[in-house]
Amino acid sequence: MDLLTSFSFKDAIDILIVSYVIYKLILLVRGTRAIQLTKGILVIVFTWAISIWFKLSTLQWMVNQAFTFGVLGVIIIFQPELRRALEQLGRGEII
Repeated sequence: MDLLTSFSFKDAIDILIVSYVIYKLILLVRGTRAIQLTKGILVIVFTWAISIWFKLSTLQWMVNQAFTFGVLGVIIIFQPELRRALEQLGRGEII
């Protein structure tokens, strides 16, 4: 199927909205300690993708464990940034 023939106006709107949300998230964490944590999370996600691509079962298990137990840790670590983001959203500053 040709990509250009299946691309619709709805797809363009979807891409624009996702791009805007990602841009606002980057602005939100820029200049905070959250940016370093975000880099660490990206390394874990990249490692997970590599483990799936090359079918490395032990590495994949380790990364899955990090995801499982790390979600609560990320919520606790990002708590000040999450609070600030929710306050800004409530004031209409993010949108």
